[in-house]
Amino acid sequence: MEAVIVTLACLIFVSTCLKTGFLPMKYWFAIGAGYAIWTWIVTPWVAAQPGSWLTDFLADRQNALNLSVCITLEATVMIAFCFESAGESKQGTLKWLADKILFFYPGLLLAGVIPYTIQRLMMLLPGIDFTLLQWAATLAMLVLILLGTWILKILGGKQPQQLEMIFILNLFIVILSIILTGK
Repeated sequence: MEAVIVTLACLIFVSTCLKTGFLPMKYWFAIGAGYAIWTWIVTPWVAAQPGSWLTDFLADRQNALNLSVCITLEATVMIAFCFESAGESKQGTLKWLADKILFFYPGLLLAGVIPYTIQRLMMLLPGIDFTLLQWAATLAMLVLILLGTWILKILGGKQPQQLEMIFILNLFIVILSIILTGK
């Protein structure tokens, strides 16, 4: 089960970076700063939790089902972005609003991946100073978002190929979220 969760977390990170690459660069910094601030805020909370809190959370079937629903909804929004970006534009106020929401929505699942990653780091590095961990994790999140977005923007090719990658990644995310519930 741990391998499924790690794979899911990595795919969510890559999907978020790919999606962020569609935005102008100034928004990359805003998204990176937002996730860095979230990392700063959530690190003391994660440090105060018992070591098995995440395992206990996922062991409860209802929590796993709720998490799967959230993951599926997020992946559906990302897939809708792919279809919207690849499709022909139509006129209308509601259509324009939907386009803007889908375009500027960076993805929120990474906010759940961050506490998981911090908890895993604390397990791998026992005895680490939590203040050092908080600073390092915050800086790492900012750098990883910016660097990951930039690298994927370069390696992803043109926009149609990037949309295909987002689409395929989010299909895998949905499949893994279903596997997560099938204990």
